Amino acid sequence: MTRARLMATTAVTLLMTAAGSLLAGPATTTAPAEGAGQVAPMPLQSRVQAELRVWQAIYRLGQPVWVEFSLRNLTGETVTLQVPNAMVAESSPPAMGLPLTHVFSGPRFGALQITRESDQSQPMPVLRQPSHAVAPIELAPYASVGVHVDASRWYASLRQPGEYRLEWKPYGGQLTSNAVTVKVANFKDAVIHTDLGDMRVRLYYKKAPKTVENFLSLARSNFYDSLALHRVLPGFLVQGGSPTGDDAGMQPDGTRVPAEFNDTRFERGTVAMARSPNDPDSASSQFFITFSRQKELDGQYTAFGELVGSESFDTLSKIEQVQVERGPFGELSRPARPIRIQSISLEDAPRPPMKIHPLGGPPQSGPGLAQQ
Repeated sequence: MTRARLMATTAVTLLMTAAGSLLAGPATTTAPAEGAGQVAPMPLQSRVQAELRVWQAIYRLGQPVWVEFSLRNLTGETVTLQVPNAMVAESSPPAMGLPLTHVFSGPRFGALQITRESDQSQPMPVLRQPSHAVAPIELAPYASVGVHVDASRWYASLRQPGEYRLEWKPYGGQLTSNAVTVKVANFKDAVIHTDLGDMRVRLYYKKAPKTVENFLSLARSNFYDSLALHRVLPGFLVQGGSPTGDDAGMQPDGTRVPAEFNDTRFERGTVAMARSPNDPDSASSQFFITFSRQKELDGQYTAFGELVGSESFDTLSKIEQVQVERGPFGELSRPARPIRIQSISLEDAPRPPMKIHPLGGPPQSGPGLAQQ
């Protein structure tokens, strides 16, 4: 017997283990049907689920775009899947994950279908026909198998800034996964220029993507230009970004940003969104920067950045030392001499050292990586 044979049909072959023998057939399982001994085909989509998952909503331009491909057996029977139009290995070695040949088992040996959200264009598909026999996959009852792939290695479009919709149709298109959306962006630092000096903010793109996007949008529109740092509580925080110059101000159109509480520890130089004490989703334009460790704020306010660089902390110290007087509500926090945000500029953030990782797993976060 030859070691491999060519599949004669474009459909994936599904083998069901029964009574110690293998029953070969098209990409369907069988179930009893009405009538004398007849069986009705069961679509593969009803037996196996294909799923995509991304590790984060936004990826940094030039860094790996990790996507998880997985298959889940929805039945109580063992299911064996083979790649259509490929040489099939006679024996099946134990599989420790989803082979790349099965990832690229879609129509014409494709994998992801990518759509650029801005113009609904579809980049040229990537086709990867196997050059050797492909072993089938055996899925135990209710079991799953998957693999993490750096999709940007195969898809040049994911090495360009933009927002993309990803979908997977393995086994000749007989399965269709859920659709996921990823954004690829050139990460920026925000530099807050004040009357007392500059403060550079390293933004937490991964931990608070919606909050970061809101802050960047306001900075790009010059919203913060000439607004005051209206509240200074030495030992606690400095607050600003209010168009009315007090704690009540927000974006004129009423835009609010949902809370993105995360695991950030509020240390000296942590940057977070101000909000109403009774409404976690009431953040709009106002932000604050802490002067010291504030444990009681952990997990209660959306931290979206941190100050970096000695100049930033020198400026923060100057702000903390300003003379304050009582505000309209009697709080000793209003700077005796106004401190203005002159503007906020955006500059490319430095890229962290990059390690080479295999296709089968995402990179481990190193110092400074987990927060971006």
